Amino acid sequence: MSVANIVMCEFKDASGIKEFCDWYKEHGSFPDNTISLWVQTGEKTAISINVYPTEEARANADKIRDENTATKGFRETLHDIVPISGTVMVTYLNGKLVEE
Repeated sequence: MSVANIVMCEFKDASGIKEFCDWYKEHGSFPDNTISLWVQTGEKTAISINVYPTEEARANADKIRDENTATKGFRETLHDIVPISGTVMVTYLNGKLVEE
């Protein structure tokens, strides 16, 4: 069964979301990522949902995320980040149930 990281982010200001999205578009999603979705939930907040085929792939993405957010550029942009993870229970794509 697939596993997911859900990450809630609060940026220091509204421009931080745009800066991050521009960076993410340029650098791409995490390795082995099957679904990556970013949603702006407020003026300076966003949530991401990233799905992986295995726990090992998800844990690797955690490591990469933590390394990236520790850099000066991200520390200057991000106010807070709250990652959680879990098993994907049901997936629909284009209105169709995806069976694993």
